Amino acid sequence: AHGCELWESDGSGAGTRLLMGICPGPCSSAPSALTTAFGEMILFVADDGQHGREPWVLAPGALGPLPQLLVDALPGRLGSAPAGFLPVTAAGDGLGGVFFSAAATDPARGADSLW
Repeated sequence: AHGCELWESDGSGAGTRLLMGICPGPCSSAPSALTTAFGEMILFVADDGQHGREPWVLAPGALGPLPQLLVDALPGRLGSAPAGFLPVTAAGDGLGGVFFSAAATDPARGADSLW
């Protein structure tokens, strides 16, 4: 009914549920490369059926309870195929960023770029 999607669980059968059908219906978003960053933030790669394989983020405290498309790095259905999420904490404030590689359409960035 849902295809391969992102689920959450508290470790019990009753506490296990589909978090969101990123690709609604029987298609699969096929979430992969789940990476934690800055506490509760989870970065991952998924395909919503419109943007191709792009980076997504789940940050319950900051962005709400559902995953959101982080960036459409390569517009269109092919997707940017992001890889290698690397969270980096900056000194001092405890915040930082996440680096990853992805395909891009900007000729200045080249075929694969660091984001």
